[in-house]
Amino acid sequence: MDVKKIFIIGGSIIFGLSVDILPNLYDYLPGGLKTIFSSSLTLSTILAITFTQLFKIGDFIKAKLFKTDSGSVS
Repeated sequence: MDVKKIFIIGGSIIFGLSVDILPNLYDYLPGGLKTIFSSSLTLSTILAITFTQLFKIGDFIKAKLFKTDSGSVS
């Protein structure tokens, strides 16, 4: 596994467990967000999907910024 996948899995599990370990941590969130943060499974799933998409966007931007011309001869 690469570092990105470990971060995605670890971060999602940690935030998901925080719902069960510290149930009052997310009491002050607005109603719409409280629904997401009320279930550890929901929070973990949404964070895993969000982290994956953010890393894909980052990889795409990095590939566009540092694109090399492999056909040129030096």
